Amino acid sequence: MPFLLPINCQKHNVCQTTPDANGCWVRPTVRRPKIRFRGRQVAAARFVYCVVNREVLSQRVVIRHRCHNEQCCRPEHLQTGSAADNKRDDWEYWANGVNYDLL
Repeated sequence: MPFLLPINCQKHNVCQTTPDANGCWVRPTVRRPKIRFRGRQVAAARFVYCVVNREVLSQRVVIRHRCHNEQCCRPEHLQTGSAADNKRDDWEYWANGVNYDLL
């Protein structure tokens, strides 16, 4: 069942995602997907997280991908944290890989 965003997602190109084998919603881009919102470029994952959770995040807060796929925009795979949390996630991923049972 698709997750519905409470915005006009066609306008912001958020709906142009396709699920991959790991359940991630990815867009057909080479780099991290971005969208334009109110005249600014924003990371698509950050935008989706803020809209779904109705939060305004400070610049110090980063969006962490539980799936370790930076192209993923699926709300269930996103969580907030600090830059240090994000780096610890990277180290753990490099050492152990992704545990898809946690997603």
